[in-house]
Amino acid sequence: LTGEKSSFLEFVPKASAQEIFSVTENSEEQIENQNLKKIHEKICAIQPKSPLCLDFALLQRLEKITADRIPDNPHIFPILLGITNSESSLGTNYAPHAGCANYNNLGGVKWRKNDDGTSIKDQSIPQPDGCWLYRFDSLEDYWQSKVNTIRYGYAGCLVDNPTTTLQCISRWYVRGNGIVKPEWVRNASVFLNF
Repeated sequence: LTGEKSSFLEFVPKASAQEIFSVTENSEEQIENQNLKKIHEKICAIQPKSPLCLDFALLQRLEKITADRIPDNPHIFPILLGITNSESSLGTNYAPHAGCANYNNLGGVKWRKNDDGTSIKDQSIPQPDGCWLYRFDSLEDYWQSKVNTIRYGYAGCLVDNPTTTLQCISRWYVRGNGIVKPEWVRNASVFLNF
């Protein structure tokens, strides 16, 4: 402290409000990315041959497609992954027809659901090769349709409680008989607690 006053000020950190705001924004993004990495680790532990394990960037794109269509619902992406896991083991099991893996359809989707809520049934099901799935151009194309199916077909189920959401969806998504399917709900919850 016996030196010049200006030398003391050189050690005081300087930050603008913009820099502080950017750190906050990045922290939220970092938390979301850490959550997605935890989900990815769980995907790889459960289904190591899944395209969602093999390509983290694909998982990021699917998460963005989900958030763009169903914003402000942090549970919906893990729920959709759980549903997809119960349908095709995240794209690793297409019994009884292995050729269905080329359809970019990770579930049992039989038509396309568009962003405006309309449905397109422009392919014969079963397909000429015997596959009972709709053929999508890419996994992203499929995921848009999947998210839109839940967004429009199950809008009343999309609540803050993920268990309630899954119970509601299970009433009509599985066998369509209006009864909650506890085992299916349990299976579809696999990515909610990571």
